[in-house]
Amino acid sequence: MVYRGDKTSSQGSKELRKAWLAANKPACYFGDFDPAGVRIALAGKTYQSILLPKLDVLQKTATAAMLPNEQLKFLPNLAKQTDLTEEFQNYCQTLQGLKALRQQAMQGMELVEVELFRKEEY
Repeated sequence: MVYRGDKTSSQGSKELRKAWLAANKPACYFGDFDPAGVRIALAGKTYQSILLPKLDVLQKTATAAMLPNEQLKFLPNLAKQTDLTEEFQNYCQTLQGLKALRQQAMQGMELVEVELFRKEEY
């Protein structure tokens, strides 16, 4: 678990992430469940999963107040994603309903690992 936080911590976490991925290690994202946070989780397919509360809990606790208006511009691209797991698509419907959940609000909640991308079939 790495806290990205402020600019100083952010630079160190970027370097750690780069080294981690170079070693071909799986990475799981944890952050705000809002359009910007999901955008980070999906960027470059470097994260395989995301930590979130169970779907029913997330749906009950997510609110419009936790979705900043400036992030609405990220929703159309999220809707265009075709390689997301069905489970994660179910989570994303909450965002499409204009509700989000900040990581601070997840305190004390049981978190589950949700796979982001469907496995490629060969």
